[in-house]
Amino acid sequence: MNVEDQDRKRKSISKVELGQVLDDIEYHSVDVGDKWFVLSLKWWKQVENALDGGSTEDIPPINNSDIVNSPEGKEPYTLAPRLLEKRDFLTVPETAYKVLVDSFGLDNEQRDVIERLVINDKRSGNIIEVYPKEFTVILASDQTKRVKIRSRNDSIGELSGLGSHYTNVLRRCP
Repeated sequence: MNVEDQDRKRKSISKVELGQVLDDIEYHSVDVGDKWFVLSLKWWKQVENALDGGSTEDIPPINNSDIVNSPEGKEPYTLAPRLLEKRDFLTVPETAYKVLVDSFGLDNEQRDVIERLVINDKRSGNIIEVYPKEFTVILASDQTKRVKIRSRNDSIGELSGLGSHYTNVLRRCP
């Protein structure tokens, strides 16, 4: 979708409504299973500037290009490693994210939608899992057979079981 089409689809949002979105972000509970979304702080600063004297019409579509790695081949975009919350990105609840997307659009849907889940971490309680565990199972007898698994808050035993399961699946694939 080009920028002109996005401009026609954008819903107008006032500074008061945008302030309510900020309140939702600030005071939203973090409940297991909820979806949250990662936003570039570089893009977010443009939202803050609009609230501090600019116009909401000046806010461009959501753009996370500075916090993701470009895909190679068929791989999806991934969040760049070693980013810090409130320095490089912030997370927003699904309700706020939907309002932001409806109001400003997305520069690139595949790149700019970075969804994360709230999990219960045994040590820290409910957290937004910004960097979920990922591992690749590769069949030793045929290294072209591989599967990438993203696992949420699993123990070593559970991960081992998943690895065994996918190894068996790969063996049966032609």
